[in-house]
Amino acid sequence: MILEKISSEELYLNYPAMTVVATRSLEDTNAGIYPCYYLKNGNYLLVSTSVAPLIKHTKVIELNPNFKPANYFTRANANNRILMLLSSPIPHVYRKKIREILARKLGLLIYEKRWYSSWETIDKRIFRIKAFTKVSPEGEEIILQPDMAIKDIELIIDKAASNLVSYIQAIERKYPDYKHIIMVGGKDSQLIALAPKLNSKNWIIFSSIPDYDVVKNWIEANNIDILELIKHDAINEETIEDTKTKIIVGDLYSDPKHIRFLPTLKKIATQYNYKCIFWAGTAADAIFAYHQEFPYESPVKYFNFLYSRVGFFQGNYHQVFKNFVGCPLLSPYHSFQIWKDLLIHLDTRIIKKGLDLRKEIGRRMSNKSIKWFDCNDKIPAYQYDYNLDTYQLYLDYLKKSISE
Repeated sequence: MILEKISSEELYLNYPAMTVVATRSLEDTNAGIYPCYYLKNGNYLLVSTSVAPLIKHTKVIELNPNFKPANYFTRANANNRILMLLSSPIPHVYRKKIREILARKLGLLIYEKRWYSSWETIDKRIFRIKAFTKVSPEGEEIILQPDMAIKDIELIIDKAASNLVSYIQAIERKYPDYKHIIMVGGKDSQLIALAPKLNSKNWIIFSSIPDYDVVKNWIEANNIDILELIKHDAINEETIEDTKTKIIVGDLYSDPKHIRFLPTLKKIATQYNYKCIFWAGTAADAIFAYHQEFPYESPVKYFNFLYSRVGFFQGNYHQVFKNFVGCPLLSPYHSFQIWKDLLIHLDTRIIKKGLDLRKEIGRRMSNKSIKWFDCNDKIPAYQYDYNLDTYQLYLDYLKKSISE
């Protein structure tokens, strides 16, 4: 059956991982946070949450010489030891500078971009859809464009609070028998926990060391009603086969060492027979607060960077999560509703150093005073004691898939 249209969120919510869907048109409705790939096939498209199923489906691969992602497994063991030294005791701004100096002076690959920004894929026929774009065999069109119309802080807080609650409850209504698991570390994800729920007994919080104790205290201090709090010890439980799967289903777009917890999260999904939705507070710290890496002074540069950095780095986490765990990982900060009503209209020039609206958004959503604790210590990226040629691994998998 050929659909008339499908959105990125519908593909992630309503279809099994790695499924190939035929449709007349595909729309990105979520700022690129749920990556979708498409191949033109006559008068319709074939689309999926990964490039790999499209190649397997067509039994053909046309290698793209322009596709040149980094291999994040080529760093020497010495580099990894240096990275471990440059961890949380050193402030972020100094770690960044030290890495730059070492990379320049010693020729080490320790200062390296963690994602690959390209709308092209390993196959010349297959493309990744751009943020807020509608694609069909006839071409593509932009469905939302920034206009910098909203400059009022109070209006931003009100619209953010109402849209977050509205979206979360809409998903609850649509999936009343599902469990909802929030991955909680800092304020971005804590806001999801603060939103009033239709059935709080369907909600679970997952948190890892070093944040777990703070998250537990925060839940208790604010009387957050949930079904269960799950603790993770932050130890990498991946087998080498898990790591290879993670690389393949992510299509080489980001550093797999930053994609954590997947085997445990898959066990949780299995426990509920995959009738569950996971939630993450993706990039709210760069939308409702000042983040030093984002160019707020130029709205055009800001949105381009957001679509690229968040879409290809954090978005790839959402992609790998869906394809590995088998359930969607949603971000309420990327619903079409909140972007159409608020975020696409944001004049980013009002976001100055030190500004953080998240506490007030949380108070407005929950309609009560909230106790906050320092949280969100950085969990170190996974370090592996083996090297992988990720491109060759991926290519070998694709070639084998079309021969089966």
